[in-house]
Amino acid sequence: MVKELRRHNILLFLIHAVFLLFFLITRIYLMAYINIFSVTAYLLNLYILEKEHYRLAFNVVYFEILFHSIFGIIILGHSSGFIMLAIAVVPFIVYYDRLLSLYQSEGVRYPEYFGFMAGAVAVAEVISWKLPPLYKVPQEVYDGLRLALFILVVIDFYYVMVKLMGTVRSAENRLREQKSILERVSKQDALTGMENRRGIMEYLTRATTSGTQFAVIMLDIDNFKQVNDTHGHDCGDFVLIKVSNIINSCVRKCDVVSRWGGEEVLIYLPGCDAGDVVIIAERIRSTVESEMFIYNGRSFKITVTIGTEVSEKHDSIEGIIKVADERLYRGKNSGRNRVVSC
Repeated sequence: MVKELRRHNILLFLIHAVFLLFFLITRIYLMAYINIFSVTAYLLNLYILEKEHYRLAFNVVYFEILFHSIFGIIILGHSSGFIMLAIAVVPFIVYYDRLLSLYQSEGVRYPEYFGFMAGAVAVAEVISWKLPPLYKVPQEVYDGLRLALFILVVIDFYYVMVKLMGTVRSAENRLREQKSILERVSKQDALTGMENRRGIMEYLTRATTSGTQFAVIMLDIDNFKQVNDTHGHDCGDFVLIKVSNIINSCVRKCDVVSRWGGEEVLIYLPGCDAGDVVIIAERIRSTVESEMFIYNGRSFKITVTIGTEVSEKHDSIEGIIKVADERLYRGKNSGRNRVVSC
């Protein structure tokens, strides 16, 4: 972003340097002094852009172009075509509004800037009609100046609307992608990659609101505290990751697996009835039981206890989860390593 802005600023610097040379050659010294101020302003603006003070950089360009056009109209008259220079401010305001909205949450205040520009140019035009120009120059100089100003406006419109706006759109797309990634990460468990509580609650809320039939599985790893105490917490993390992988291999693509808390897993199964959810739950339980867990050369077995429930019996998410949780703990109290569905 700063790179493109620097290029635009350098382009404006070079254009005003050419104007400085033009006014020196034509001996319009008052306009030459104004262009000395202009090239100095753009040199200063390079430093401002380097510090990423975008709003200040905008104001430097805005007021330089505006005052340059006003003095040009007053000094050389309406026929000089300096009103075209003021028009060059318009795409610049649009561009910086997008830029500042992107990086500083507040864009350019359109009414104030356009209003000030229109009022200032109108006053300069009135003065140019009422008073004679301070410099009388040959017609061919006026013709050359108008052509140069027209070319300047065309170049500025092209550069701002094509080059710089393209850069802003790319930055907006990158920020949207980053926002999407952050949104995804905020709903994922960092250790296992499963959805977290916030993530699965969104699925459950949507399903409940739309009236979609679904089932839930509440799963708990048996004797998980003993695993941590015997083999260490790193081993506990290993078990959580491996169990989550096993669960994902057993459920359907449309199902959503989440880490509900600690070693508890909550699974959302859209379109499942009471029979379907038991089949999937039993598949998970038996697959975990049959798997050999090996960590740091030690092998051990892991089992899980599961409670299930279907949505059609409840009016709230909390009610569904509560029943599945109660069945889970009934399974724990009945000896673990089982599926409880009623």
